Amino acid sequence: MQDKIHQPTRTKIFPPLPDIIKAANKAGALGTALSGGGPSVIAIANKNFKEIGDAMKQAAKKHGLTGISKRLEIINEGVFLSCDEVVNEKDRPLLNFAESYFTSPEEL
Repeated sequence: MQDKIHQPTRTKIFPPLPDIIKAANKAGALGTALSGGGPSVIAIANKNFKEIGDAMKQAAKKHGLTGISKRLEIINEGVFLSCDEVVNEKDRPLLNFAESYFTSPEEL
C-alpha cells in the first residue's frame, strides 16, 4: 500500500507516520497507511496482530506519542454505502454519506 495522494502532505504534520508504517510492515502487516486524515494508522494483516500493534505503538513511543491498537474484523458481506439527501441553508442539496467497513473491534 502506497498512498501518494494525501500521505505525503499529512506526513509533514504527522512526522512519526513513516516510522509507524515501517514498524508495522516489518512486524508482518500486509500493508499500512494513514487512516482518513489521520492521525490514525491502519495496518492490514492476516496474522501477527498483537506483534504489529505493539510495533506500531513502540514506533510512536519513540516520537513521544502513546496510542492504542484494536483488531477489527471485516464484515463478510463487504462494504455498503448509504446516501441521504441533505439540504443546506440556501436550499442546495448536499450529500451525506455513511460508510461501514468493520465490525466487532477487539483490543489486542
